[in-house]
Amino acid sequence: MILGLRMSMALLGVPLGIVGSFAATRALSNIFFGVTATDPLTFGCVALAFISDAAAASCVPAHLAGAVEPIVARRVELLFFASHHGGNQK
Repeated sequence: MILGLRMSMALLGVPLGIVGSFAATRALSNIFFGVTATDPLTFGCVALAFISDAAAASCVPAHLAGAVEPIVARRVELLFFASHHGGNQK
């Protein structure tokens, strides 16, 4: 569940980033030598790097969340809520 949520965010963010980078390529093509304004290999490698980074960063929290018993997680959540809201839970 956690891994799926974070990966869906990454898979939504990468295409939005590609669209934004296409808009900024005119300025970047003057900085980077030997790379065309819309080099597909560069865009593909960067997108793959971002998706693999998101997957790696999501694995540890997903593994830790899977190791917790649901009733313990719920109890801690209720205690946290009560302590931060004055104990007036309804």
